[in-house]
Amino acid sequence: VCVCVCVCVYSDKNCSTDIDECASEPCKNGAICFDLIGEFYCNCTPGFEGDDCSEAVNECMSNPCDPVTSLYCEDLVNSFRCICQLGHSGRLCDIPISHCVNGLCQNGSQCEDFPGGFRCHCLSGLTGQFCEVNIDDCQMQPCGTFSICKDGLNSFECFCAPGFIGNNCEIEVDECLSDPCQNDGTCTDHLDAFSCLCPDGIEGVFCEININECHSSPCLYNATCVDLINGYNCICLPGFTGINCETDIDECASSPCKNEATCIDQPGNYFCQCVAPFKG
Repeated sequence: VCVCVCVCVYSDKNCSTDIDECASEPCKNGAICFDLIGEFYCNCTPGFEGDDCSEAVNECMSNPCDPVTSLYCEDLVNSFRCICQLGHSGRLCDIPISHCVNGLCQNGSQCEDFPGGFRCHCLSGLTGQFCEVNIDDCQMQPCGTFSICKDGLNSFECFCAPGFIGNNCEIEVDECLSDPCQNDGTCTDHLDAFSCLCPDGIEGVFCEININECHSSPCLYNATCVDLINGYNCICLPGFTGINCETDIDECASSPCKNEATCIDQPGNYFCQCVAPFKG
């Protein structure tokens, strides 16, 4: 009787059957096993290597992530993931993130992009994170208490109250500069006004009126009154005298009557009462 002693890679009594090394599923991680004579071959799925495909390939070994803008590389199955620093994105962390989208900083202000954020450089007169707030240039009352201030962009405009002039309404108008008071009246300046202190005999807002002292008829006995400044003059009729022509002149004082006639004084005249036989 003959007995066949088979090499270890064959079986059956005639040593004609190849042993299937793939029957024990030696290939790992989903690899495909190919049976060969006396051995096997594993066709590894992506991401694995080794005779039995049991070793995971480290995709981070090639340093695929940007060394400046990434924090570290995370190895995955048949892949990797780059953990980016703030301000960068992309598969390799090679794309800078721009926060400065159009119009983010308002009113023409400049936007500065930096890792993890942005900064608006506001134009003069603006404030706020987005330069959206117009600073109130009227807050400190640059036009004074009485005038109106209109705020602009880094500017203001003053609408002066009556009696004030100047860019900031800082000059009070001296209404006395135009010499409004007449007849030597004294002018006193006020806010948007003036007052005149008139000399005696003068009245009116501008001291333009000469008080008529003849209005009260101070001259007596039909005398003519002539108005003066702060006074009057009486032109007396014949036979009268005095400031107001109040004194009747005694025409008999000069003894105008002759021949022992009696002189009778009359207003502005006299009468002789003659002794007989005289007359005249």
